[in-house]
Amino acid sequence: NSVFYAGLWYSWARIINKDLLIKHKFTSGIYYEDLALIPILYIRAKNIIHIKEAIYWYRLNQNGITLSQSKANSGKTIESFEIIIEQYLKLYEEEKNQHIISTIMQIYYLLCTSACVRLNLFQSFKFVKAYKARLDKLGFEQLLRNNLTVHKKLYYFYLYPYPYLSLLCLGIYTRDKYRLIKGR
Repeated sequence: NSVFYAGLWYSWARIINKDLLIKHKFTSGIYYEDLALIPILYIRAKNIIHIKEAIYWYRLNQNGITLSQSKANSGKTIESFEIIIEQYLKLYEEEKNQHIISTIMQIYYLLCTSACVRLNLFQSFKFVKAYKARLDKLGFEQLLRNNLTVHKKLYYFYLYPYPYLSLLCLGIYTRDKYRLIKGR
């Protein structure tokens, strides 16, 4: 449960049995392909072993998919999150697995907040409108209320997405204006 709660799905942080990778493959042509695959591998795995020792070091790449704010990169990021959330919504409708609920909420949050940061507030509202209705129809409010694999931040985002995104965009705007004034 703690892995789904944390939602850190980096493929480089895992050693995966090849039989799982034969059955389940990375989605090509999208960003965040590890988010599209690793939770599924956790659900399908018979055994999972965690180690505390760091065996891999990650470096931040200012031009990578996570940090680059180019128009092309932003569009591909949003498109990728849409593909991934659709994949998990379909899987949830088939399996009704509580861990999939957590993953869907993580992707919904990432999609909406990325749209706010990379596009604008009103674009992020379009994603809320499109996906919140679908999640409501699946009974997500009740499912999230007692689901220990879902971070409380995601639960509150689900309940109050419009104020959350408005405050996020206001915070980004204020930060950027401050940087301009200070000359950074």
